[in-house]
Amino acid sequence: MDKYKYTFVSRFEYIKGNESMVATQARIFVLEDGYICKRINSVRFQPNEYLLPNKINKRIDKKSTDPDDKNRIIRFVDYFERKSTFFKEKYIYLVSKYNDEKDLHSYIEHLKIKEELLIEIILEMARCIRLCHEAKVIHMDIKTENFVVIQEKPLRLKLIDFGFSRYGETKKLKNVCGTKLFIAPEIIRKECYFKSDVFSLGSVAMFLQLDNFNDIPKENLSIEVQGLRRCRPALKEIIRNMVEFEVDRRYDIHTVIKKLLHL
Repeated sequence: MDKYKYTFVSRFEYIKGNESMVATQARIFVLEDGYICKRINSVRFQPNEYLLPNKINKRIDKKSTDPDDKNRIIRFVDYFERKSTFFKEKYIYLVSKYNDEKDLHSYIEHLKIKEELLIEIILEMARCIRLCHEAKVIHMDIKTENFVVIQEKPLRLKLIDFGFSRYGETKKLKNVCGTKLFIAPEIIRKECYFKSDVFSLGSVAMFLQLDNFNDIPKENLSIEVQGLRRCRPALKEIIRNMVEFEVDRRYDIHTVIKKLLHL
């Protein structure tokens, strides 16, 4: 990569890239001048991955009064296309500002998640999701790996990877998408709603507390499992309503935030 130069279609003319150790398996490359790009095979590229975060951020810039909101959704500054030298494939490169940020999964990997930290994590994740939903965007792949830590104290997160995201609800999904461990049950029926992200967030909350979440059968997801017994009843009730199988009875993201703030 260090020998190549890329021509951008907007204000950036040339940026010479060099491959980074950062997420090389995900084909992420750090560029000069403080930029980073994500490479996607053009056949697999979903325009929403570039367009929807920008749509959310335009709404934030116009309407949000919380300065932290400006950093809660990934901001792409550009994208471009080039052909592979060796394989005759076309790739899309999504360009964003580079910061030395750790994903949430790596950040908490060796931490003991006490109730106070759990509430802080879920609340901050919920604030990111709220910005999506207010812009009519469903993320569709809520998990710890898709958040990066931009500040530790107080905790501030940024939501990334909009590859599965979509604009608006539907009962006619073309494909089942998301991460199996956190996917909402209606996604299996090829339906998706804003509350589908809430179910995934509730699953993440359980994952952060349980010793062996992988052994829990999805069709028998129970709040009364070992681990969540350590939570106070009010928090268990919130999580219970986040992982409610019936969409109409499940909390929306605004209710989740309101309930967490009152704990």
